Amino acid sequence: MARGGFGTVLKVAKAIDRANKKSARESSRRLKQQQREAAKRERLRNNLFRERAREEAKKIKAAEKEKKRLFQLALEQAKAAFENRCKERTRLRNQYIASELK
Repeated sequence: MARGGFGTVLKVAKAIDRANKKSARESSRRLKQQQREAAKRERLRNNLFRERAREEAKKIKAAEKEKKRLFQLALEQAKAAFENRCKERTRLRNQYIASELK
């Protein structure tokens, strides 16, 4: 009817062993979850860094493209001005020659 002390000791030892195993499993789960969350944060940080780098590269490329466009525009304007001066000199030369021949 009454249990002996050894049976109770075994029950307590088994309960303690089960609690330790459960605690170890929970600790392992928490550690794995923390590792997953840390890896996720690292991936997000890397993605943000890459995105910022891409956007910075786009800005630099756009600025270079605009600079090149402005240079081409200035070059075309200079060519047009040169052509106008050449035409004007030709006109004046022809006018001078015509006036000298009269």
